[in-house]
Amino acid sequence: MELILIRHAQAKDVDGKNVKTDFERPLTTKGVKQAINLGKSLKRFIQPDAVFLSSPLVRACETTTNLCEKISSPPPNFDLWAELGIPMAFDQIRKSLQELKVTQTFMVGHMNDLALFAAKIIGCPAEALHFRKAAAASLFWELDLRWGKGRLNWWINPEWIQEGE
Repeated sequence: MELILIRHAQAKDVDGKNVKTDFERPLTTKGVKQAINLGKSLKRFIQPDAVFLSSPLVRACETTTNLCEKISSPPPNFDLWAELGIPMAFDQIRKSLQELKVTQTFMVGHMNDLALFAAKIIGCPAEALHFRKAAAASLFWELDLRWGKGRLNWWINPEWIQEGE
C-alpha cells in the first residue's frame, strides 16, 4: 500500500474572537495557496483507486478540499476520520487501513502525530521526521501493515513546489 501523509496547510491562530478553538482554525490565504499548489503537484501521482482521508479539524478539511479540487474534475470525495484528529489513533488507523484494501491512501493530519505515525511505519526515530505545513510524504507499507516494515518513497516540502506547477 502507498500511504501519502500530508500535513495541513497554514492556518489562522486562535484569537478568541473569530477563531475560538484549535478545532475551528481555518486556512489563511497563504494556506489555501499551499493546498492548491500541493494538489497540482500531487495530481501526477494519483492512482485510480486512491482514497482521500482527512482529520475532522477545519484546517485539515480545508486543505483536503483545496488539494482535491486541483487533482481532478470533479474532485475526488474524501472521508473524515476522527482517528486522524489530535491525537491520532495509530492502531485504529492501521486496522482501518487494512480493511480498506486499496493501493493508495492520502491522509491529511497534524504534526507531531504525522511524524510519529510515519516513524512507526518506517521504523525510525520520530525526531528524524518533521512535516512542514503543506508537506507530503509517500510511504510504501507492506501488505500486512506491520510497524517498522514500511519505507519512505518521496517527500515534498511546500517551498519546493512552484505556483504554476
